[in-house]
Amino acid sequence: MHETNEYLDQTIQLSKQLLYCAEFGDHEREDESCGDFYRIVRESADKILTAAEQERLYHLDRETGKPEKTNRIIARKVAAVRAFCKMYLS
Repeated sequence: MHETNEYLDQTIQLSKQLLYCAEFGDHEREDESCGDFYRIVRESADKILTAAEQERLYHLDRETGKPEKTNRIIARKVAAVRAFCKMYLS
């Protein structure tokens, strides 16, 4: 299970990088088609991030046997990432 968690962590990092690129690319875009492209990247990265975090949560639940504590930890992490992304949306 350790390798699986490693790949999930890498997926989470990649999705955060995609969100970062989409946000800054959208701010620097030159036309509307770029805006459509970055919207697709942003939405896809958000779906990937959510799914990867959820899968990581399932793994932590199995490892710790404490799903309540794990739920709070993951909820804080997801909220922090979303808050970071919203900072650059406005």
